[in-house]
Amino acid sequence: MRGVLARVPLHVTGFWKPILRPDKLSSGSIGAGLVLSPGVTVRLRLCSHSEVRLNGRPLRLRTLSILLDRLGAEACIDAWSPAPLGAGYGVSASLTLGAAAALAASMGLPLSRVFREAHVAEVEAGTGLGDVAAIIDGGYLELRLKAGAPGVGLVETLPLDTFLEAVTVPLGYEDTSHMLRGMPGEAYSMVSDALRTLSSRPRLSLFLQYSYRFSRAAGMMTSMLEEALREACSGCLGFYVKKRVAVLLARGRSAWIAASRLEEKLGVKPIVLKPSPGGVMVFSLE
Repeated sequence: MRGVLARVPLHVTGFWKPILRPDKLSSGSIGAGLVLSPGVTVRLRLCSHSEVRLNGRPLRLRTLSILLDRLGAEACIDAWSPAPLGAGYGVSASLTLGAAAALAASMGLPLSRVFREAHVAEVEAGTGLGDVAAIIDGGYLELRLKAGAPGVGLVETLPLDTFLEAVTVPLGYEDTSHMLRGMPGEAYSMVSDALRTLSSRPRLSLFLQYSYRFSRAAGMMTSMLEEALREACSGCLGFYVKKRVAVLLARGRSAWIAASRLEEKLGVKPIVLKPSPGGVMVFSLE
């Protein structure tokens, strides 16, 4: 076998609250976010000594090391992502999920098992927490109502306008554990009420309102960044910031106008993504 190819969407959460328990399968996060594509493409083949490359460059990723160790596997992995690692796109979880799905196909393992192992790897590494559960089935806008691995937690997905575009701007790298240590408590205090409201009134406008408020409360939305987003937001539906990625939602021409304005204001080329209807997809390369 030449290997296995997996395609996995990205995930940019809007607001969240970590739920950490002694049992990693029931740990994770509650919150809501956007599942976006194009995402990460992973090509994997079993080999004698594990090697990982992302966009052609060697990569050491703790989640992958944990996953491979827990499954007793050695694999050569080549991955491609339109978005950078460590900005807030969930690339780590997408790459780990893609590797897990490819390993399941290569080793004859149940998907349910490898997806749980991917979740445990993210929790143990202190990175995604809820990304794995959010990404697996796709579904545009996801609500993580109960923390935990696939089959343990509870995720609801909501459809979105297929003409919607997410204009995203990667603004640098931030270690997730560093971000979590610095999060103010008032940001988390709104999450449970926001989830209850969104679950009973599933509206994109409400998600954007809560995500904006969370960005402000968490200190991720600086005044300079908010000014740039507001100036670019003519005709847009709303915006928020997750870690080091700014997200602005718009349709059609408004999205491309916003992308151009943001590039001019921030000096960074935006990455335009679309809501992803699908989750993890796996293809055998015979």
